[in-house]
Amino acid sequence: MKITLTLLCFIAIANFFSANTTGFARADDDATAHSDIATSDPALTPATSWRIAVVSDIHVYNDAHTKPEFTRLVAKLVERRPRVLVITGDSTSGNLTDHFGLTRARLWWNEVRRQIAPLQKAGVLVFPVAGNHDYYRKPHQRAYEEAAKAILEANAGAPKAAGNPPLNYSVDIDGVHLTLLHIVDQVVDNAQLRWLAEDLKNSKSGLKLAFGHVPLESVMGHTNRKFRQEYGQAFAEGGATAYIAGHEHLVWDQQLEFEGYKLRQITVGCSSGAYTFPIRPDVYAAHCKRLTCRLPYSNLSIKLASPVTRLQKDEVSFFELEVTGDSYEAHPFTLSPEGNIVPFGVEKND
Repeated sequence: MKITLTLLCFIAIANFFSANTTGFARADDDATAHSDIATSDPALTPATSWRIAVVSDIHVYNDAHTKPEFTRLVAKLVERRPRVLVITGDSTSGNLTDHFGLTRARLWWNEVRRQIAPLQKAGVLVFPVAGNHDYYRKPHQRAYEEAAKAILEANAGAPKAAGNPPLNYSVDIDGVHLTLLHIVDQVVDNAQLRWLAEDLKNSKSGLKLAFGHVPLESVMGHTNRKFRQEYGQAFAEGGATAYIAGHEHLVWDQQLEFEGYKLRQITVGCSSGAYTFPIRPDVYAAHCKRLTCRLPYSNLSIKLASPVTRLQKDEVSFFELEVTGDSYEAHPFTLSPEGNIVPFGVEKND
């Protein structure tokens, strides 16, 4: 009887962790049969586990100040010591119709660099990509490229990036291939697709993670089907494990299908809490009930502020990817009112 109960408990735990299964799988297979997730049980997790923190949409304001929530988040991340920090765009707040010149745009990026300096000083490797608000106009573009190159140069002991940093480039960390893409709109860039195909093809890594600003499929607005298909197919053919993006100012985690393959897409949210966007009504109808939504991929329940606004309750968000060999777990986090890092979207007294 004791053996039977032990076996049932083990099966239940295994099924729980399979909800976070990551990677490409054939569409006619059960995704849980292809789990590449490592358990978070300290007794079973190898000592070689390490973390990638992903932040997005910091939105330094046009007067070059940052919301204090992001400053507090950075301080807590320094304590957690991830190996890598990826910034998936919109670090600044430029607009197509603004009239700011290069001097002002450089001030924005000086503030971004000041904010992340404690992480780089602690030895965290920082890899940025641009967002649409970083790249609308020539002054924005030049300021981004100058600052992002300086950020990469400040990475102590980092391996040399391949490609064309800080636009389309890649780097390998402990056998994990990180592809960082300049995707600031739902536009197909054939030259970029050719580079992406070659980059993924040349990588022998068992874990290939891609990062860009704009998701392939939106959960708050319109999706360009050609853009979704072209990039999704490139990720599929190259064996990418997941695509992690920002832009939407909300947290989401879903599985996209591309001609017989599935790709996990994670949307990071807004790491400064500058502002948030509502979930689209049809997405709410499919995955939410009153004040609770279930993220389609991980099955994680998250809270909304209101079923009318469809805004998520937590405004500050970031993801952590815990990597073990060729597998990873992905978890969303937020800041509590006391300024501590806690799981995103759950009742804080749960």
